[in-house]
Amino acid sequence: MASPNTSWTDILTTTLYARQKSMSDNVGQNNALLKYMMKKGRRRPVSGGAAIVEHLEYAESTNFIRFSGFETIPIAAQELFTSAEFAWKEAACAITISQREMGQNADSEFRMLDLLESRVKNGEKTMLNNIAADCYSDGTASASKQIGGLQLLVADVPTSGTVGGRTLH
Repeated sequence: MASPNTSWTDILTTTLYARQKSMSDNVGQNNALLKYMMKKGRRRPVSGGAAIVEHLEYAESTNFIRFSGFETIPIAAQELFTSAEFAWKEAACAITISQREMGQNADSEFRMLDLLESRVKNGEKTMLNNIAADCYSDGTASASKQIGGLQLLVADVPTSGTVGGRTLH
């Protein structure tokens, strides 16, 4: 007779470990900016088009005046609006599971957590974390395939730079 595996005692063989039936989330709950942006009313999904175009109001009218009586009120024509154009960016996170892992995790009597579902959730959180990092970026990572974030959109010198193909002055 083969000698038994000494690490699996009677109690370990007959008793389940005390474990939670859900995964603790150390990945997806740490993105303050992305969490804020995803709140209702703080984002606008875009469903298509050759590029993403954002209309911008970049200046105040210089026709404002405080006056008294019959002073002349300015009526100068002004350019106050423009549009910024941003190229689409793509990201993915592959989820894999082997046939063996599927078989080992198939029986609900032995399965504590659904392995495929857990990996999908992890992939979603991985995507959120990387996109959250992009929200702070200058958009140059991965050969400029990264989403341009605050470092790209907020100029170091607020009176110069280019954002969305438009030069600031």
